[in-house]
Amino acid sequence: MNLSSASEPRRPAAETVDVSSETMAAPTPSTSLGLDATLAADDARVSQAWQAAPGPRSTVLPRVEGGAIVRESNRARYETVEALGEGAMGEVMLATDHDIDRRVAIKRMRAEHRGTHALLRFAQEIRTVGNLEHPNIVPVHDVGVDEHGQHYFVMKYVEGETLARVIERLQAGEPAALRRFPHEVRAQIFLGVLRAVQYAHARGIVHRDLKPANIMVGPFGEVMVMDWGLAKRTRDAEVVVTDENGERAPSTSSLETQHGTVMGTPHYMAPEQARGETDRIGPRSDVYSLSVLFHELVSLRHYLDGKKTLNEVLAYVATMDIHPRTTVDWIADSAATKMPMEYVHFIRRGMEPNPDDRWADAGAMADALEDLMSGRIAVQCHLSFTKRVAHEVLHAIDRHQIAASVFIVGGVVAALAGLWSGVGALLRVAG
Repeated sequence: MNLSSASEPRRPAAETVDVSSETMAAPTPSTSLGLDATLAADDARVSQAWQAAPGPRSTVLPRVEGGAIVRESNRARYETVEALGEGAMGEVMLATDHDIDRRVAIKRMRAEHRGTHALLRFAQEIRTVGNLEHPNIVPVHDVGVDEHGQHYFVMKYVEGETLARVIERLQAGEPAALRRFPHEVRAQIFLGVLRAVQYAHARGIVHRDLKPANIMVGPFGEVMVMDWGLAKRTRDAEVVVTDENGERAPSTSSLETQHGTVMGTPHYMAPEQARGETDRIGPRSDVYSLSVLFHELVSLRHYLDGKKTLNEVLAYVATMDIHPRTTVDWIADSAATKMPMEYVHFIRRGMEPNPDDRWADAGAMADALEDLMSGRIAVQCHLSFTKRVAHEVLHAIDRHQIAASVFIVGGVVAALAGLWSGVGALLRVAG
């Protein structure tokens, strides 16, 4: 789900999926059966609550119009303007907040998802986003139930375009996009994404659906990580559910994804995620997705180009046990796409099939990227060695400006003297 224009093209090959991976994983643990039964029984009560839905929220703040104080107590606070996007569980609308006079984005549950489990999942998304107060994560303003009984939450409306659209413009060679998004700016955008995900990782939350379509880039350089609907807590609190008599039901974390369920976007999944190994999904899984995203952003290619069907993509990623590309492949890719060589080694580590070989989390990845952007490049090949030496020379000039000036001026004078001596020798020979 993204909060950009509804007319923005969406890549069919990069859609989020939620499918059972029966052939690749074990069946659902029996410990969840009691809770599932309780949730199913609650669905009837939830449906009844929908029938007795409250009216729309009204404005509460007065305003001054024509010199008079106007109180619009009967005016709906949120007025829908247009659709922004939709997904399997919810839809996002652009709306006007008549109390604060601003545009907001409202995400509602789809009417067909009126079960208790869907509501708990929606509530989890609201609480996840609401507790991630970071400049690069869209904030939650409000929550409620509309006149149709649909739960919703109100978010900041982020203007701009998705990173998917930015990549499409760069691939098309648009001059304006190429001027605005050189490699240095793309790295800076990606650093903003990393810092947002680092904040989430530090709070025990993994995103699980990081892709260009879920990143917004604003007109003034804003970077926002969107759509936390598949986010998973790695340190989940137990959810207590009671039956009609107030007795505690058999419990497990109702919001934990069942083992054997594949959730996310196949083109950006880590191998363990594609295999449905939910117990192994953690910050390093997000690191893999982030690395795929960054590779596409700087190279304008996707490493799975050529894999056309969902099953083909999932099978390829799920069975990956060694890195499919050699150092020669990466160097050739760097030369063909003009991707800085230091980014090649950076991306390759993040895309290692074995999670233990990747960056530990988005924070470690962000620190490594900042080193690269500052010129502190680890020597891993002849190109990275050359760039590291060049950085050290330039850094030495900054630290010793007077000595560097004397050295440069002395070198120029010596060169001119040698040139003059050579010219004089030629003139004497000619004479």
